[in-house]
Amino acid sequence: MKRNRHDADLGNFIAEARAKQSNNVWPDPLRNGRALDDFLWRGSENPTLVQKIGAWIIGLATFALGVEFLGLGLKGRSLLEVLFSIAVLSLGVKTFLCGFRRRKRTSPDPPAPIRR
Repeated sequence: MKRNRHDADLGNFIAEARAKQSNNVWPDPLRNGRALDDFLWRGSENPTLVQKIGAWIIGLATFALGVEFLGLGLKGRSLLEVLFSIAVLSLGVKTFLCGFRRRKRTSPDPPAPIRR
């Protein structure tokens, strides 16, 4: 009798281990990476605390990198570096703002039918 219980426990253990490691097999990281990219680009209506903090950290780091590039561009008087830094700055701000809750977009009301 104990042997059957042991086999069932071992089967549950193996199933749990496979479920935890399924993220390491190829199609799953691709799906998770896409979900992260979608969140950082489009935001979320109701982000979790971890998502908020992650977006804020990535956004602030990208913004700081943009400020550094802007300083180098202005010091070297390079228009290309200044334009690049503005792009990096805007990307940092956009990523930072994804950490906040987005309002749900509602479609406008359809026009009322014309009565004759």
